Amino acid sequence: MRGLTVPFVSALLFLSFFLSANAFSEEPLKIIAGPYLMDFDQTRMTVMWETNLPAPSTVLYGEEAPLTSEIARPEPATIHEVVLEGLKPETSYYYQILSTDSAGKEVTAEVATFMTAVHPDTAFAYCVMGDHRTYPDRYEKIADLAYAERPNFVINVGDVVSNGTVKQQWIDEFLFPARKLMARVPTYISIGNHEKNADWYYKYVSYPKPENYYSFDFGNSHFTIVDSNQPLVPGQDQYKWIEQDLAQSNATWKFVVHHHPPYSSDENDYGDTVKKFEKTDRGEVDMREVTKLYDKYDVDLVWVGHIHDYERTWPLTDGKVDQENGVIYIQTGGGGAELENFAPTRSWFTAKVFRGWQFCSVAIHGKTRASSHRHSKQADFIGLIRAGHFRIDPHLFFHPEPVRITECPKKVPGSGTGCQRRIGCQVDYPMQVKGESQSSRHIVNRIIPGGARTFIHEQISYPEGNHTCGPYKEIMPAIEIHNGFLRPPDRFPDLSI
Repeated sequence: MRGLTVPFVSALLFLSFFLSANAFSEEPLKIIAGPYLMDFDQTRMTVMWETNLPAPSTVLYGEEAPLTSEIARPEPATIHEVVLEGLKPETSYYYQILSTDSAGKEVTAEVATFMTAVHPDTAFAYCVMGDHRTYPDRYEKIADLAYAERPNFVINVGDVVSNGTVKQQWIDEFLFPARKLMARVPTYISIGNHEKNADWYYKYVSYPKPENYYSFDFGNSHFTIVDSNQPLVPGQDQYKWIEQDLAQSNATWKFVVHHHPPYSSDENDYGDTVKKFEKTDRGEVDMREVTKLYDKYDVDLVWVGHIHDYERTWPLTDGKVDQENGVIYIQTGGGGAELENFAPTRSWFTAKVFRGWQFCSVAIHGKTRASSHRHSKQADFIGLIRAGHFRIDPHLFFHPEPVRITECPKKVPGSGTGCQRRIGCQVDYPMQVKGESQSSRHIVNRIIPGGARTFIHEQISYPEGNHTCGPYKEIMPAIEIHNGFLRPPDRFPDLSI
């Protein structure tokens, strides 16, 4: 059209697209994912969400209500990304997302909050988790427990979905289960093999380019996020970038994150030690070349996943234990996916192993860091000192799978209609085991010493009808029976599904 500027024509095209996409849709505009927080720093925060129909994007924000600041993007989108800039360092903000349909009707999410990055001399904390794909119920409980720690941000070691090419999994397996955590705490992902380097990864995240590998600073620490699905050998582009990134950082603490473990005691990923009785490489041998850069540039700790359990190595340098200057590797792949197990013999590099769902929390102040990973009385606590302190708390969980009792075909003498089963239980640590039936009949309440095996005789009465018992599975430590479900007592985190 003669006389119209390019920006004006572009605006008309956007408006035409927006109206045509919504005017003939019978489905009302709604938010289907988010809000969730991505890349941030001391003066900036990235807010994302998704709507079912294209719509403009607006974020209202402020340090207190009413939210008087506003950033708006008029161009219609379904996956929305708004960057708030000019924020104050180390400051808490409230925010609310808003999208508007073609009729002017607004859809919003509840008000959430975030905090900008801290000053270099301020103490901070972050959580690490990963490999929760396929099991969103478990992941939701892990994410909620992580949020209870109130971290400044979250590191995810990858495999956040089962198949990254399937769009709906990014909502169902990743964004929705962690909605409470991700609306308030920014998340950084190290891309895993299950993401398949799919376009949806790049649409649903917002990190420094190229986004499959990147780095950032927080407080007195530097974080290098690596794509271990690519070859990590001298001459390769990412290898060169890793060396440059680590060399130019003068941070007190240096952390590297990638999905695959250079060192791991898994029983069959690196040679089947259980069924085929093969030799094991005990980790991704091809990745050990890049660990030379970690040694050279004084990396303190490397976070990995891929294997669904917890393992911490001794400090290592050039493939040998080095208590003074070595790099620690922590595998924390217990975010919800089916658990794996360890080879039958101990690895030379292993300091601690644990088979169970878990996440880690890390607290840093000055030149000391500490890390621990615990369930009940069990803890894996490490401390590293650079004339100061750092703390990691790995949170480990034993949890029985829930068993629903649906039917009971036989009558138990003297008890009316009911069913009776023996529940096998073995505990690794001294623990109280108790249970009650649906009819509040007390069954057992006693202390079982560590390593002991016991059975609980459970009986549940039902109304008249056709009912069945069980089946029961082998379960781990704390047990209660309530309303036909087998589950841990409330005093332990409940990760059963």
